[in-house]
Amino acid sequence: MMRLPGWTFTRLIIGRSLIVWFGVRLSMLGLGSGLDLDYRVSLLVVLVAMGLATFEGRRLNEHLFLGNLGVPISALIVMAAIPPLILEVVLGLVGP
Repeated sequence: MMRLPGWTFTRLIIGRSLIVWFGVRLSMLGLGSGLDLDYRVSLLVVLVAMGLATFEGRRLNEHLFLGNLGVPISALIVMAAIPPLILEVVLGLVGP
């Protein structure tokens, strides 16, 4: 069974993932692609946000600390993917 980190680290991972998602979407607006709601673009945005949020956590050595507490890196990757995935689904449902 996959062990999850405590609320403090969960909140940090989710917050970091949200910030990265907003940054990716804003950079897409700056490059002129707008809010393209194609499923391939949404999948790419989720993967980029997940990868950058995970990379930032590894840069801060959170994966080592949480690994010592029994939390695998796969749990961190899944938690970093949840907010962008939810936001992309909401954009897909609400968008034109």
